[in-house]
Amino acid sequence: MASIRKRVRKDGTAAWNVLWRDADTGKQASRTLATEADAKMLTDFLNSNGQSFAEAAKTAGRMRSQDPTVDAAI
Repeated sequence: MASIRKRVRKDGTAAWNVLWRDADTGKQASRTLATEADAKMLTDFLNSNGQSFAEAAKTAGRMRSQDPTVDAAI
């Protein structure tokens, strides 16, 4: 399960680390994001896609795609 950790930088600004054990490699992985909302979104994607960053990225890409769906093309 992915988790979020707030980190305060030397200049006083906050960064958000998302930590998880990647299903593809079995190793602990992390990403640092600028906002808590982005960290929460990544955590949700990871938890919904079996902790696989590759699968989470594919899902996010499909959601952002501007290509028409099959229903819209018919």
